[in-house]
Amino acid sequence: MFPNRSPQSGTISSMTSVETIYYSNMDSPIGKLLVAASDRGLRYVYFEKGSSALPQKKGEVWMESAEKVCPYEEQLRASFQQSF
Repeated sequence: MFPNRSPQSGTISSMTSVETIYYSNMDSPIGKLLVAASDRGLRYVYFEKGSSALPQKKGEVWMESAEKVCPYEEQLRASFQQSF
């Protein structure tokens, strides 16, 4: 992370911003999907590729939570029902 210079003090402080990403796996007509969201909304939809490693990026902490991801899974299921 880049240091943050405070305009009032002129000092440099370290900015440590970590975002929690909640994820769950779901079955779909096109295969198993990993659905991930943060408090800001849907972040990722990944096709399962055989790797169990999470696609974690710097500044992200991933936590499994079907409850937090449920609204996005419901939207995806509704979309698949209309498409198939």
